[in-house]
Amino acid sequence: MAQGGRKILAVDICLADTGIAGPSGATLEKPLGLFYIGLSHQAGTHSQKHSFRGNREQNKLDAAKAALGWLKEYLNMGDLGEKS
Repeated sequence: MAQGGRKILAVDICLADTGIAGPSGATLEKPLGLFYIGLSHQAGTHSQKHSFRGNREQNKLDAAKAALGWLKEYLNMGDLGEKS
């Protein structure tokens, strides 16, 4: 999503996320709070997996904070801090 968004929007950097915020939608393979965050830039596209444990609003807030924190880290240091 991040790579496609970067191309469609014609931007240098794009963030994207997807996840199960709750309260429904979970499966055994995809539990509540599971989020993937993508960051795409001219040198490549990377992703991080996160597991949050809050309610719907807290999970969404935590995902946004994680994505923006990752972007800030990348912009400050050029380090993507990949997690798998």
